[in-house]
Amino acid sequence: MGPAPEQARLTRRARLQAILAGISAVLAVLAAVVPVWIEETTTLEPDAGSGLLEWLLSAVFGAASLALGGLSYRTRLRVRRVST
Repeated sequence: MGPAPEQARLTRRARLQAILAGISAVLAVLAAVVPVWIEETTTLEPDAGSGLLEWLLSAVFGAASLALGGLSYRTRLRVRRVST
């Protein structure tokens, strides 16, 4: 007999949140390491080459990573509560 439908749904949600948290963390690090990637990959210069936009993106990706990591942890706690 497989897991209860709610437990399976919560487990999938927790995995998705963890994966998105990891992707956001990687994007935050990449945006911080290469602060002029927008200018290098496109012909646009939205911040006149200062790198400010990339640092802002790095902060947003970092905040998203922390938020998604927290949500994943909270969802995993709910999975444990449902399974007992």
